[in-house]
Amino acid sequence: MGLILTDFSNYRNTKFDLYAEKSSGGLCYLLAIPKKFDENAEMVVESFNSGGRQANYYAFNISQALDVSNNHQFTQLLDVCEDAPILIPIIPDLKNHPEAQQLSLESIIEEHIDEKFFTCIQDAQAKVHEITGKKLNDKIFLHGYSSSGVFAQRFALIHPEIVDRCLIGGAAGTIPIPTEKLDYPIGIKNYETLFGKKFDLDSYKKIQFGYYVAQNEEREGGSYDINGEKVTSRSQILAPMHDMSYRSRSTPKEVGKSQRELLGETMNDRFQNSIEFYKQLGIDISAIILRDANHLGIFNSKITRSSDYLKQQLINFYRKKEPLKKDSVNCVSEIDDSFQKDRNERDRDRDK
Repeated sequence: MGLILTDFSNYRNTKFDLYAEKSSGGLCYLLAIPKKFDENAEMVVESFNSGGRQANYYAFNISQALDVSNNHQFTQLLDVCEDAPILIPIIPDLKNHPEAQQLSLESIIEEHIDEKFFTCIQDAQAKVHEITGKKLNDKIFLHGYSSSGVFAQRFALIHPEIVDRCLIGGAAGTIPIPTEKLDYPIGIKNYETLFGKKFDLDSYKKIQFGYYVAQNEEREGGSYDINGEKVTSRSQILAPMHDMSYRSRSTPKEVGKSQRELLGETMNDRFQNSIEFYKQLGIDISAIILRDANHLGIFNSKITRSSDYLKQQLINFYRKKEPLKKDSVNCVSEIDDSFQKDRNERDRDRDK
């Protein structure tokens, strides 16, 4: 591996060289280096999201990521973050393996994905210096959408000392909160046992967070039911697809249940209450809910009228460090909870 594309351009004709490398921790990664960037720039980092296409071998995940023409995650990053190197560690998404792409408890215990990701960042920073002669900032700009958003919010909890800003989309249902009332991945009750260190609240409070989510996030049913069980029969009541509180492969059942009891049964309740928790701690956090948007297609202006507004908000957050800002045309106050209401009604009817 090494240089695979030169003079790769985004929509503003900013040119990048694209490298494929393997870190000393075993993760392969994509590294896009702009032709021009400032010394001490913050590297942009987002874990690769395979879109749930689980593979038997890691080589398939790598080939997915290297297919740049179909890697929309990569091209979207190039459009927003064009003045710093961009790193995409290729996280495995393998059958009969822990949920690494959402940094599950099992993926940490069994496969040390958090340590491999950290090593990948360090190796990529060194690679940029080797190629360009420029030293990067020790801190990073961390981004993620959907599963990579879940990964980002959990990695920031584990390594807040290296994260300057964290921008997360489509991951509203399981925002970690630094509380001893809940275990990882939502809280920090078992944090020291897992990571061999105390939680660094001072560093965590220095991170600037931004969250964005689609209004219609709860409308689709997923592959887990309201008890956190994998759906195997039509009698089970589906949980919302993108509410990771119920996805036991990512969030242990008891942790998800405790989170819902503490922060609210619906994804919207938990989203709003978690953000309020952050604000009460003095953490810089802003959040917007995009009008008439779905989880898929949120960046597509042909099907999501608020997508151009969203893109500008992301650019302002990244380039100007501005908080995400609501407006009445493109944003709403709550996530659409139509699926949640329907689910609750079916639950009550079944119990009669």
